[in-house]
Amino acid sequence: MLFLAGHALFKRAALGELPWSHVAAMFVLAMLAPVGLGSTALVLSAAAGLVLLGLAAWETLSARRRLRRAHRSTV
Repeated sequence: MLFLAGHALFKRAALGELPWSHVAAMFVLAMLAPVGLGSTALVLSAAAGLVLLGLAAWETLSARRRLRRAHRSTV
């Protein structure tokens, strides 16, 4: 979660906007905290990995949409 917070702040400083995908992923990771108290480290690590995988998919799809919009505006 600290990595996501730092990366979101970096993107805000560099691009001028806060990536809501990172905020959503941090929220989901925070919601996993109570789950971690009653489960094994393997389950918690798998859940966190799935959240990060979802974030990567979200970022990939949004980057493709931005590229398509930029391509349409130049053609």
